Amino acid sequence: MPTPTQSQTQSRERLEPYLEPKEKLLWAGAPKRGMIWSTSDWYLYPLHFAFFVVVLLGEILALQIPASTGWIAIFVPVLGLPVAVLGFYVAVGRFFLDARRRRFTTYGLTNSRVLILVGRDHPSLSSQSLSNLPGLSVQENADGSGTIYFVTPALGSLLAFLPRRLVGSPAYSLEAVPDARAVYLVIQRAQGEALKGDFLAAD
Repeated sequence: MPTPTQSQTQSRERLEPYLEPKEKLLWAGAPKRGMIWSTSDWYLYPLHFAFFVVVLLGEILALQIPASTGWIAIFVPVLGLPVAVLGFYVAVGRFFLDARRRRFTTYGLTNSRVLILVGRDHPSLSSQSLSNLPGLSVQENADGSGTIYFVTPALGSLLAFLPRRLVGSPAYSLEAVPDARAVYLVIQRAQGEALKGDFLAAD
């Protein structure tokens, strides 16, 4: 089991109020901080950046329309502004928003559930029952961090190549987990114990 760190201690304290009676917290942690490039970013970012440059140049040109053209000089720049904002988001802003979301995200594993707490002032809790996980797989990075998916291995591999900020949902994965393989093994063992308990209870 991963050795507790200061981050894991803080994560435990944050999750304890959400535990059910007789529920035991086996592990707690948080995703990596800062800006992270996903697999999809390496081949999609050039397109995103090119889109931003094009719309930015278009907006600059629109601002050069002579005032003598009347309403056109106002309408065209205003019409292009939402597109320019979208271009800024896909090229730059989404990285900062993603980093901020992960900054206030906490993961936990109990003897019965996987817990995902997102948010600072009004946190939202989602959970997955260990007994009913559709699947369990891990996608590792070179530094040992990775994403643990609660879906079938095939779907997990597909999701790893899709834009995380587009399809990302805290309900189906623990993303950017340090020492992902170790955490994956902890979840795997806890899932086995949970299934064994359900089987004995059924008897």
